[in-house]
Amino acid sequence: NYKSNRSPWYFYKDSLQAVIISENATSIGDYAFNNCSNLPAVTLPESITLIGGYAFSGCSSISSITIPSNVDSIGSYAFNKCTGLTSVTWLAKNCTFEIYNYHPFSTATNITSFIIGDDITKIPDGLCYGMKKLSSITIPNSVTSIGQSAFKDCSGLTSINIPDSVTYIKYYAFENCSNLSSNTIPENVRRIEKAFSGCTALDTIAWNARDCRVEGGKPVWSTDSPFEEDNCSSPISGKHIIFGEKVERVPDRLCIKFTSADFSKAINLKTIGKLAFAHSSIKKLVLPTNCDSIAEMAFLGCKSLKELNIPENVRYIGTNAFSDCVYLTQINYNASRCSYANGAFRYSLGQYAEMYNEEMVTINIGASVQTIPARIFTGCTAENCVDDNHPKYYIGGEKFVEHNSVGNIIFAENSECTQIGANAFVGQILKPYNVYYTPRSCSFTNQVFIADIDTLTIANSVDTI
Repeated sequence: NYKSNRSPWYFYKDSLQAVIISENATSIGDYAFNNCSNLPAVTLPESITLIGGYAFSGCSSISSITIPSNVDSIGSYAFNKCTGLTSVTWLAKNCTFEIYNYHPFSTATNITSFIIGDDITKIPDGLCYGMKKLSSITIPNSVTSIGQSAFKDCSGLTSINIPDSVTYIKYYAFENCSNLSSNTIPENVRRIEKAFSGCTALDTIAWNARDCRVEGGKPVWSTDSPFEEDNCSSPISGKHIIFGEKVERVPDRLCIKFTSADFSKAINLKTIGKLAFAHSSIKKLVLPTNCDSIAEMAFLGCKSLKELNIPENVRYIGTNAFSDCVYLTQINYNASRCSYANGAFRYSLGQYAEMYNEEMVTINIGASVQTIPARIFTGCTAENCVDDNHPKYYIGGEKFVEHNSVGNIIFAENSECTQIGANAFVGQILKPYNVYYTPRSCSFTNQVFIADIDTLTIANSVDTI
């Protein structure tokens, strides 16, 4: 190691034209070739394991460099101010370095080509941090993890192909890649952190991860999504997600503030996690047939949602799963044997739709529904719950009394319903009700309809009440 101006050849640095490094050399010390501005090229032998801090800093004539496979440590600013450097080939299999303001290629801002070797399994933290002129990158099929801030601030990237071998994408891996317009998350990703914040052009995400966790180091009720903008309180304009065929679970907090979700290919999807689509501007929601669990707060605050289809296989709907969906006016409920849905629609069901002369609330109970869980529609009013867009209106308070919503509860012809849980339709705004009742012989656990029923139509097929 040397100090900044103490290498033996420092006073000849401007005339240095070539460097030959022995095949037996294992390290290049700090400041070894600092400011050798006319050095056109350097070849590092396979024996090198360490490159010191500022080792080639200021070597502005070097246009390409290959980092050998045995390098396991690179010091701060090793290639700092290498302004002529345009091409890097990375073969180091197990290399680490500091990432914040000290990464090896800091201010080597003209790099346009970065080749990652086929044997690399881990992309180090901060590897390509700040390479704004990098327009494309190929991640080989051997890579299993993408490090923190690995491609942060690579604003020239327009697309990225993440191979199926990747299982872990760390914090800020692609943060501020502002021209990245689409992305595919592959099948085998098991962990993803807040990797894509600041990707303002990101329009479409193809999500194929079969069973992935969103990790943010925060409580599950936090809004730390992999794709969420920092300090963004409104829905992210134009973000769409398409779920692939092999997806089994939508992880917690995945799509906060998204515009739309496409489940048409997700034939194996079973579980939707907590806060998965919270505060999104989805207008119509058709869940896949095999979905059997919707977690707490999964669609919390989706104030653009107007129509919802709950499929037959759903067995569990968490508390507040659809809370604060204040413009929700149609629910097609087909869950045949859902065992729990306590307060799933709290503060929801068209509370503002009716105010502005939109359609009345309708709940369609499908023919295959056998049981309706207790308290599923309980709590659809709330004192002093204020809508962000219309703060002068209160749900359930005096102001709202002038706008009592008219609601329809319609059981399908030939209904198979045999049990309705206690307080299933209690304390909600669907009054006066228009109820069309068809179950042939159905038992009530306790009070079911507590409200003014304006019209009750009992079908001829009903045997017992």
